[in-house]
Amino acid sequence: MSTTNSFHSNALGVTGFLGGITFATMVLIMQITENLPLKEFLITGTAIVSIFFIVSTIGMIHVAFNPKKAGENFAKFTQNLATVGFFGIMVMLPFLVHPFTNIGAYVLAVVEVGIIIAYVTKRGK
Repeated sequence: MSTTNSFHSNALGVTGFLGGITFATMVLIMQITENLPLKEFLITGTAIVSIFFIVSTIGMIHVAFNPKKAGENFAKFTQNLATVGFFGIMVMLPFLVHPFTNIGAYVLAVVEVGIIIAYVTKRGK
């Protein structure tokens, strides 16, 4: 079993869970009848993040079970989809927390900017 194959096998559960939980979050936001600020933005954002994770999961299934047929470029593509999904969750979390607590949303946004900067600088080396 190659490293790409084992990575994708292990990442299947994570991306599947995150895709499902973001989809469920989108459905819950749709069910809210009271006036929620940025409701359309929250629905659209969680839908887009969910799509990235679900498509990544489908691709990872193919890579995990058919690594020779999938190829290295397709494996990297599925990893990039998952990474975009993770960053999408990081963007959406402060907006999801904002209706409940402003300070918590701002603190979360600052922490996430720090994580993104650390990720980008580490990846650049």
